[in-house]
Amino acid sequence: MKKETCQHGEARSSVQRRLDPGVLARRRRREKPASDRAVATGVLALNSSMLRLYDESLEKFKQNMRDRVPIILALFTGQAGR
Repeated sequence: MKKETCQHGEARSSVQRRLDPGVLARRRRREKPASDRAVATGVLALNSSMLRLYDESLEKFKQNMRDRVPIILALFTGQAGR
């Protein structure tokens, strides 16, 4: 991994350069990590918003499928064509 130095003289990897500056600032200040409850709340909020997105995407996909592909319905009685 390519290394470069920042203004403080410490080496930074390409991954660190792509991180949000706020994340790096918290690392430098050594703030306490978020509590388990805060993390769980954030994960649940993300999960809820993603489920809504998935539901909307599924509805669009189904509508596109109905618009583009003919749907043939058949009734099978189990009488083998009689």
